[in-house]
Amino acid sequence: MAPNPTEIPWAARLALVRESIQPKETIPQALVDAWFEVATEAVKWFHEPDFRMLPALEYMDGFTDEEARARIAGFQKGYDKEYHRRASTGAWTDYYTQEQIGARERYVFSEWPFWLQRVVVSHWDRLHYEYLAAHEGLCYTYEEGYSWDIEGYHVKYLDMDKGVKPTEQSTPMSLALPYVGFWGGF
Repeated sequence: MAPNPTEIPWAARLALVRESIQPKETIPQALVDAWFEVATEAVKWFHEPDFRMLPALEYMDGFTDEEARARIAGFQKGYDKEYHRRASTGAWTDYYTQEQIGARERYVFSEWPFWLQRVVVSHWDRLHYEYLAAHEGLCYTYEEGYSWDIEGYHVKYLDMDKGVKPTEQSTPMSLALPYVGFWGGF
């Protein structure tokens, strides 16, 4: 016999509902936007040969060269996916103004000098740790992505949380009650 859903802590129910969310889907959009701003600044290197960008010094030694290369390669993969989506559909529109902006140049970030790749990753790390510090109860692991620590349960972060840790009162019951019965559940 399945337990009564009210006997299961609400945070456990919410964690179960969000369990299938992939780590990449837990990245806060505000953080993605900030990371992209850093990369946009670094793109100037392709057009200005004397371009220099200062690192986030306190974060420069927090990763290996291999990790820096892997993160730049991961960013390239996401960038290429978005670039090809826009190129194949002609969707070259500024999302904020809805104005047509015309086709854009495609960049290969592995062509950045390695010092610049490390600088970019140092700023990404700075933004990541600042975001965690600004959102009490938010944590990160490579395996889970971003999640809230709520009553000892890891509840995956979603942008619908709006940067605020969910509470029992703020969580719609439709999102916190797993199906209990013949077809599955507990």
